[in-house]
Amino acid sequence: MDVSHVAGFARVVRWLAPSPGTVEDMGVDQLVFGSGDRVTGWGWLRDMGDGVWFDSPYVWRTGNEPLMSTQAVRLQGADPGLAEPGPDGSGLGASRITGVWFGDAIRVEEQSPGRLPGPDRKAWTRPPCPPPSGGWPAGMNGVQDDNLDFDLGDLQDTGAAVAVVVFRPGPGRAVLVVAASDEAAVERRLRRQLGPRLCVVASRWTRDQLDAASSVLQERMRDWRITSFGRGVDEDGQAWVEVTVSRVLPEMARWAAGVPEGLLHVVSWLHAGAALRPSAVIEAAGAGSQPGGGVSGAGRLAPA
Repeated sequence: MDVSHVAGFARVVRWLAPSPGTVEDMGVDQLVFGSGDRVTGWGWLRDMGDGVWFDSPYVWRTGNEPLMSTQAVRLQGADPGLAEPGPDGSGLGASRITGVWFGDAIRVEEQSPGRLPGPDRKAWTRPPCPPPSGGWPAGMNGVQDDNLDFDLGDLQDTGAAVAVVVFRPGPGRAVLVVAASDEAAVERRLRRQLGPRLCVVASRWTRDQLDAASSVLQERMRDWRITSFGRGVDEDGQAWVEVTVSRVLPEMARWAAGVPEGLLHVVSWLHAGAALRPSAVIEAAGAGSQPGGGVSGAGRLAPA
């Protein structure tokens, strides 16, 4: 399939790698695919009585009913026995499937059971500022024994503080890392409160840029078959927007090519089954933009 018109998207995509618990960076030409292309992905096998279906690992489920999402595709030639049962006891199984994409079905060529990759969580142990003389101070700065005490005021509302997260460089040590569009404003507000337990770095983008990307994703959730999206913070304290999709559609890729490099992080359930190659992607994975939080869910597409 010709994807030259969306090649600029190569820097912002990831996918679930064949080794459980790992991820790989890929170019868009290995994610955008069409009828007749070879595809690969991890997901749930669902035997619905009318055949075996392959479903995204990112859909919400309620109770133990094997609900099938709108992103599920029919499998031709799959073996329901080649799947590892899920941890919820529902009897569903996880498999890696490789086969040929036919638009509404995958003809299975290879299948293997295995656990679905887990979340890629960041440690947040090395603040992106040089430590003060004598190292990062032990203990906290207030009444709490295990966390910092601070008041951001209107720093987030004004966009001066774009990302805020607590790093823990050692036992009993905590540093507030702020990626700021207005470093002086952040210093004025927080330095007196936190002293050497504050690390301020320049944000790579503004809150308006992050909001603009999130707004487009919210508007196009169904058109682009988006499962979820939200904000995160990487190991450098920088914010990003992560979006999870069943597959990258050409229209989404064309839009993403104009997003500032590194701001958008795409996790694709299915991708073209070509061999891996190096890419120019800047990996940016982590957990939530709030101190100590996980990825903040700005939107999700529930099962049908």
